[in-house]
Amino acid sequence: MDPAPGSTWAWYLCEAEQVQRGWAAAEESRLALDRRFEGVQRFHDHAELLAKVQVLGEPVIRRIEEFRDRRDFTIDMPCRVALLAG
Repeated sequence: MDPAPGSTWAWYLCEAEQVQRGWAAAEESRLALDRRFEGVQRFHDHAELLAKVQVLGEPVIRRIEEFRDRRDFTIDMPCRVALLAG
């Protein structure tokens, strides 16, 4: 299970390219299961979001700056679950 390609959450974490490459590699294999789910990350405020992501470094901190004055917000996180065929 991982964020799906195009995930806003993955973009904020500076992982969009990594997510894209990972799913491209998975699709090269035969998948026994491939499901998609719509998920969100919920935050009370910027401080809560910052506490969750600050260990990821300055690029991520800069991207989340737009949430500084927001309260009770969500960030879209579509997910994908796959099981590789044996």
